[in-house]
Amino acid sequence: MKLLLFLALTLALQELVESYNSKVPLAEATIAFHVNVGKSNVDLLSRFLSRVYHAKNLYLVDYAPPLEAKNYEMYFRRDNIHHRGADPFVENGVSEVINILDGMSFFLDREDVLSSGNRSFDYYIHCTPDYYPVVNPTHMRRVLSYAKEEYPPPNFLHFFHESQLPLFSTEINHAYLDFALAFNRSLPLSTELHSLGIIHPDANKRVFRFPRATKRLVVNHDFVKLAVDSALSKRLLMALGDTSHVDERFFAALVANNNLDIGKVIRSTSLQCVNSRAIDTPVEKSLPDYSPKPITVEFLHKTSEPCLFAGPFMKRDTHLFRRIDKEFLIPPGTQGKPDGIGYHDLVYEKLRATITS
Repeated sequence: MKLLLFLALTLALQELVESYNSKVPLAEATIAFHVNVGKSNVDLLSRFLSRVYHAKNLYLVDYAPPLEAKNYEMYFRRDNIHHRGADPFVENGVSEVINILDGMSFFLDREDVLSSGNRSFDYYIHCTPDYYPVVNPTHMRRVLSYAKEEYPPPNFLHFFHESQLPLFSTEINHAYLDFALAFNRSLPLSTELHSLGIIHPDANKRVFRFPRATKRLVVNHDFVKLAVDSALSKRLLMALGDTSHVDERFFAALVANNNLDIGKVIRSTSLQCVNSRAIDTPVEKSLPDYSPKPITVEFLHKTSEPCLFAGPFMKRDTHLFRRIDKEFLIPPGTQGKPDGIGYHDLVYEKLRATITS
């Protein structure tokens, strides 16, 4: 009787394991999942990871605001899941942008990567579990199949949602897509997900809006969204220490649509970079009438830059502004310490070599 019970339990356990494994994506590529999650969504995050988990994949979990260690250790005790807090936490998506770059450098700055010279991932995917329920094993296989044909590894896949597209005018939408694809650094999957039949079940009800609590800052939604998304690629280029990839076709597309103001907004997302002139040069080639002016706080308050750094209801606090900007440009691998080891020699060179290989 005990033997029969043991066999029955073994069979049930085997079926459970097989059922679980059927939900796990094939390890056809090493995927670095960078997941942003709020305190209220820890349970959702655990379900998210169980749906896409594979031992070969890497996970970086950013909590905003940071959780106590006990709150996540009870859910996640795997060697390939790394925890980081969104510190400093800045509302309205700013921390998310900071953490995307910090997350990329985190995976590339690990000791095994620096010592071996091997890349730590084939595809880096940034997502938010409550906004992207389409990230499941079946859909991931389809997305990776598409990515492998169009974008050989290593590459970055940046999800932005189909419901955000109404914010774009037709010209801006095309200009942004050309911009992102030309860099071959971040892949906006809205069009691709649509073509693959992967649509957010609540897409028609979700509308992205920038909250505005002050009349002092008036920014066109189109400009804001374009500036925020383009800043990802811009800042990534700045992190690489190499602005030679700036694609003039993007700025030419802006000129063709007489979007001089957008060109100015894009330029404003390149502030306090190591070599801002490298950004100005291609802008000037495509926009002959554009002459960059010295950046002032007053100018920033008239552009989308405050939205990018501290939300559109930011007070006129230059000290806060500079502090946030400093945090936004945290050197990879230094964890907020500008004089950290390997600032240029190790991290930047490895990051550049990995992406351009």
